[in-house]
Amino acid sequence: MAAQALFPDIASLHERHYGVSPGISDALAESARVCLDRHHAPPADVNVVSGSNDERTYVLSWAVATPRHRHALANPDDATRDGAYCLALAGAEAQLRWAACARTGRRTGADYYLKPAGQSCVVDGDLDLEGAYRLEISGIDRCSSAAELESRVRQKVEQARRGASDLPALAGVVAFNLLRIVFRAVE
Repeated sequence: MAAQALFPDIASLHERHYGVSPGISDALAESARVCLDRHHAPPADVNVVSGSNDERTYVLSWAVATPRHRHALANPDDATRDGAYCLALAGAEAQLRWAACARTGRRTGADYYLKPAGQSCVVDGDLDLEGAYRLEISGIDRCSSAAELESRVRQKVEQARRGASDLPALAGVVAFNLLRIVFRAVE
């Protein structure tokens, strides 16, 4: 039996994603840890799905959240949103080999601009979006069924489709209790 691949370190997104500063990286990772701890103990398997037939399982490790983290992130909606940003970006890195270049602007129908890992995000100090994709991210703390997860994916695909941008897009939905991340291209 082949060893499972390791999921990217969620505490160091800033080292691999130009569009995530160290402070933002810390905040997103803290949210992810709080959300993960609601349902799992580290390490745990996370399933990442991209396309119709590409599903892989990775081993995800994290430091357990402290009581201070849980108190600081007591709003479950905000923690789930920010934790989903963290896991979706790490999942895009692992599964798609893409990295965040920047947050998107308003009305783009997405949350982050992504490019293939290793491609420059900046040219002469300006953001370079040539070849970039938009990624719309959503999180579900407790997903009750595959149908619920699929429904959220469809909602996020439609949101990205309606966005005021000509860049191609995909949706990424994180179900924390299932430890499942689903990416879907916007056609």
